[in-house]
Amino acid sequence: MSKKILVIIAIIIALGVGFGGGVLVSSHHKKIHPNKNGHRGQHTFIKKSAISGIVLNDSGSTITLQLPSGSTDTIYTDNSTTYTQLTSITSSKITKGSTITVVGSKNNNGSLTANKIQLK
Repeated sequence: MSKKILVIIAIIIALGVGFGGGVLVSSHHKKIHPNKNGHRGQHTFIKKSAISGIVLNDSGSTITLQLPSGSTDTIYTDNSTTYTQLTSITSSKITKGSTITVVGSKNNNGSLTANKIQLK
């Protein structure tokens, strides 16, 4: 065989080994370094928020909070909202003047649906 053919074969083998090694390193990196959401190989976007404030009004399915800044925010509740105060409580403990912390899901319109409300 001529020198040119041997050089071409050597280059092809080197490129193949380099590509294969890159694929192996990449797949190992994905296994030990999950994406920003903590999941491996999937993109899950969870929009969670938490706010605290004083209850101005509670109409059953909505709570109006006065935030520390003085502005107000409306919180939506549903049958899956849990209420706690060091131990589990019912929604009846949330009254006007209560200070609460709300953890929930941000809605597309900027409002918040409560997953958990803690009475302070």
